[in-house]
Formats: sequence, C-alpha cells, structure tokens
Amino acid sequence: MLGRKKSAPASVPAAPAPQIDATDPVAIAAQAERDLAEGRDRLAAAEADRETAQSDYAAAVEAASVVGAQAARARITNAEVAVDIAQAASVRLQAAHEAALDGAASASALARREQRRAEAVAANEAYQETFVGEMPALVVSARKVLRAWAKAELARLDAAAEGVHLPAPDAFRDLPGCPREVIGTRVLDLWMNGNQPFGDDAQAEIRVAHDGSGAFAGRTHTFRSTQKRRYEEIQFRPAVTERRAPNLAAELIIPALLAGEPAGWPGLEGRPSARDVLALLHDLENAPPAEPVEPPIRTERRPIEPAREVATRRETPVERLMRGMA
Repeated sequence: MLGRKKSAPASVPAAPAPQIDATDPVAIAAQAERDLAEGRDRLAAAEADRETAQSDYAAAVEAASVVGAQAARARITNAEVAVDIAQAASVRLQAAHEAALDGAASASALARREQRRAEAVAANEAYQETFVGEMPALVVSARKVLRAWAKAELARLDAAAEGVHLPAPDAFRDLPGCPREVIGTRVLDLWMNGNQPFGDDAQAEIRVAHDGSGAFAGRTHTFRSTQKRRYEEIQFRPAVTERRAPNLAAELIIPALLAGEPAGWPGLEGRPSARDVLALLHDLENAPPAEPVEPPIRTERRPIEPAREVATRRETPVERLMRGMA
C-alpha cells in the first residue's frame, strides 16, 4: 500500500518591516543601524558558505571525486559572487549609517538650539511682564517712603528747635552695639611644654609620676613635663561695634522705566537733607513725559556714474585752462 505524499509545511509569512517616520532623523539613524547589522550578517553568512564550499572542494580533490570537485567548484564561484555582493552592500549600508548619524546629530543640535531659544524667549517675556507689572508700583512705593522720611526728618528738626530731641527717623534701622561682656572666669593649673602649655587633650591625658612630674604617651614617644603654670581662663562675649544704616535717599537708586524718562529715583550724593529730597520728588513727579525723538530729515548726494561730456562743441585749450584755474 502506497503511503500518501507528505505535504510541504506551510511557509510562515515574514514579519512586516517596521514603519518609520521619514521626517525623524533619529528613527532614520536607528533603521540604518539595523540595516547595517543585517548587511554584516549576510556578509558573514556568504563568507561562511564560501569557506564550506572550499572545504568540500579540498575533500573532493583528496578523494579524487571529479563530480564532487566540479560541484564544489561551482559552489565556490557562487559563494564568491555572493560575498562580493554582500561586501558592496555592507559598504553602502555603512555610508548610509554614517550619513544618518550625522543627520541625527544635526537634528539634535538644531532641536537643542530651538529649545534654548524658546527658553530664552519665555524668560525674556516673563521679565518684561514682571517689569511692567512691578516696577511702576516699586517707583510709587519708593517715593512714598522717601516723602514719609523727609516729613519725619522735618518734624524732628522742628521739635529739636523747641528743645525736644528725638532720634533720627532711620534710628530703627541701625544695629546697636554692645560692650565686651565677661560671663565667667576660672583659674587653671596647666602643664607646660616649653614656653607654652600643652593642649587641652594632652592636659587630660597627663599622669603624675611618683616624683611629681607629668607624662603622657604621644604617637611617637612619651612626653614628660616638670613645670606647671597658673592661667586665668575668661569666658566672654565680644564687643559689637554700632553700625549705622545708610542714608536711604543716597543709597536708593531706581532707574527710569523707559529710556528718555526721568529716573524713578536717581539717588542723591552725601547725606541729603529732607528739603533736598522733597525738592527732587517734586521735580520727578512733575517732569513732562518723554516725547518720542523724531530725527530731522536730511539730504545727501553720492555719485552713481562717472562725469560724462554733454557739450556739442569741443573745448578750446584756453577754456580748458580757465576751467582748471576756477
């Protein structure tokens, strides 16, 4: 009984190639890297087939098999052709991979520049918004504080004229000083190391010998002392020098909100008086608004061609001479 002919197994369809974004340089570079790896694998397989065919040919020659040698020789020829094709493809894929890497690097640099540009634009817009929203109020508040200071200073001077002496308006901004304060004292009897006493750690480790001397073991040798000296130890809080707050009208400077406008507060040199401050406030608050500068229209001429003759009569030598003397 004849057996049924076995049917060939159904072929498994190849997986579809991954779709990449043709506008994405990074995806293009990744695909080029995959293509290069596949090309190298094909080259390695072709070289392996050639080596196998060469081994079969050598075996056929050794066995004196003419048919086997001819078949092996044909396989060698086909394998060498396949190797040449794979090598050429590998070179092409290598070049494509390098070009894709360069494109990805350029795209990354461009994206980084665009990101930095967007960040800079956003930061600049935030600054402008903050400036426009906060600076006018800052100018108003600063001038309000300066006017209040000037009025307080004038009132203090009027009170002083009547014999009432009050601290300056900025006295609350001063840092008061204080004298040196002794917290406690004690007497210490310390072992001496020449002209100086041993440190506190060494003093605690010194042991008294039977002859009254002191000794302690150091890292390299034993120290010995036969002298002690009394010291007074003073615990204190050091003195603090009084510090005066800087003059507000001199130290405070607020620039103009827009070019050409008066400053919010330009600052005054030295220690300006209250009347100086009020006078400057009056001038700043009554200054006319800055007008846009419109440059005057001017006219200039520049030659656009060489001089050309227009006279129909030839110039005489005398006329030429007179023209040169003019």
